Amino acid sequence: MDRKTEAVSSSENLDPVTDQAEIDRIESENALRQFDYAMSVVESSTKSSNVFVLQAELICELNRLATARIKVNSGKLRQVPIQISNSAHRPPESEQVPDLLACTCRYVNENWGATPIHLAAYLLWRINWIHPFEDGNGRTARMISYVILCIRLGFVLPGPKTIPEQIARDKAPYYAALEAADVAHKKGLLDLRKLEDLLSGLLAIQLTDIHEQACGPSETTGP
Repeated sequence: MDRKTEAVSSSENLDPVTDQAEIDRIESENALRQFDYAMSVVESSTKSSNVFVLQAELICELNRLATARIKVNSGKLRQVPIQISNSAHRPPESEQVPDLLACTCRYVNENWGATPIHLAAYLLWRINWIHPFEDGNGRTARMISYVILCIRLGFVLPGPKTIPEQIARDKAPYYAALEAADVAHKKGLLDLRKLEDLLSGLLAIQLTDIHEQACGPSETTGP
């Protein structure tokens, strides 16, 4: 069952597009623009001699690209309380969002030497936990997670079945891993093992797929 962001109190502005077919079309276009921008960030960062520093502005821009022409407040931190349907987690109050997002970036920057999978898993969980935007939080979390994974590995990952696309096609394991991290957090723990396992498996699928495209599927032989 899908998790959806729902505003507890409505924003003063109405969404600019209400027709669902048009929304679907725009979202598809936005996804391509968001991915292209994200990969341009990876390429420029991996070619730079400077150490990458994650800033909240990048996360906001990824959200803006994901929700442009659909949400009036695209790319802007939410000013209203929200809830997530089909989830036990209740996001923090909007007043806390700027500081929480800054702390999230600081954690990544101060732990840049951690494994790429850990940092990607942390962002995937933490952005979903904060839910800093009125809409597009999942798409933003998945993309910033993938950006950091690529930058830490040092290149744009090959393969047509990217990790964000794989998650979008089958969200059940992703949701379960997020909920597990939420439960641990309530106990004062940072336990991202399920998310790390999920990302490791999806990364293997992405890289295996490109290998099979280049070399063909591996053949098994009998004894």
